[in-house]
Amino acid sequence: MGILSRFFDDGGADAVGYFLLLSSVVRATFWWTEGRRLRSQRRPVGRISRLTLFPVKSMAGIDVARLDCATPGAHVGPFGDRDFMVTLGDDHKFVTARHEPRLYMIRPKIKDEKFSLEAENMETLLINLKDIEASNIVTYGIVHDNIKVLGLDCGAKAGEWLSRFLKQAGYRLLYLSPSLEKRAIRNGTVNYAPWTSRVDLDNKMAYQDFSTYHILSESSVDDLNKHINDSSKSVSVDNFRPNIVVSGVSAYDEDNWTKVYIGDAEFSNVKLCSRCVMTTVNPKTCKLTDEPLKTLRKYRKLVPSFGDSPCFGVNLILDKPGTIKVGDTVHAVIGQPPKLAA
Repeated sequence: MGILSRFFDDGGADAVGYFLLLSSVVRATFWWTEGRRLRSQRRPVGRISRLTLFPVKSMAGIDVARLDCATPGAHVGPFGDRDFMVTLGDDHKFVTARHEPRLYMIRPKIKDEKFSLEAENMETLLINLKDIEASNIVTYGIVHDNIKVLGLDCGAKAGEWLSRFLKQAGYRLLYLSPSLEKRAIRNGTVNYAPWTSRVDLDNKMAYQDFSTYHILSESSVDDLNKHINDSSKSVSVDNFRPNIVVSGVSAYDEDNWTKVYIGDAEFSNVKLCSRCVMTTVNPKTCKLTDEPLKTLRKYRKLVPSFGDSPCFGVNLILDKPGTIKVGDTVHAVIGQPPKLAA
């Protein structure tokens, strides 16, 4: 009691600090022990066949041989996954291919740590991160559930370029600079508490919808196409925009991967990925169809709280930073599917 009484003698301030420190140590010890336990249960499940970075939300992706994985998302050099976002008008509402499918036709390019946008019948738009940082025009975008997210305005030239291509005035391009506060995953995942309680929802994210990484198997896409009656409406991995594509597994195996280990990076399964109308945009023609949602709703409506939205692929968050490469073996802990906890 002598030590504790001295903590409480000073109005309890030292005691509060002591117990906060103690709780931090206990929590860290628990997660270290839990991590060791889970790593002992992992087993090889497949290989990475494709890695894709999406620098601009809803624009075309860039296939790469490796991705460096950080908490807010994957990155190649200074360019991160969904670090850029398009907004429209004075209300700053974010714009995706759900609203404007032609965004898919814009191709981001990374070369020698330089970033640009290309589109048919348009001059190349060069984007200089140093200039954007120097201008420091802090603005915002409104995303899901009217959440406000910060960004640096990429300038009038970028806005005018987008407006000309998309044939509507008022577009702006936002960049989530490392200097700006990022939102917590919790702000996009609050309704998924039954199966996200085991992960750290205070991790920060860029402009992704609900998690920082998305994994999908080739076999799941192949099986989906077997269910689609009209072969002219078959889909590809590109309809689903995953960062990580895995080969050598059975269809929907990824549903049950509670932990994923690739290279020196480690991930947690946050939830099954709920699907929306964006998957029905043909990545090549940018035209809307009724597939794959029509078919997925027949057999992949697995989570009651998702309503009419079927599940396909898995949302991951990062537990341990690292580098992943095409050809890497994927290890996983096989557990209770998160969908069964809903």
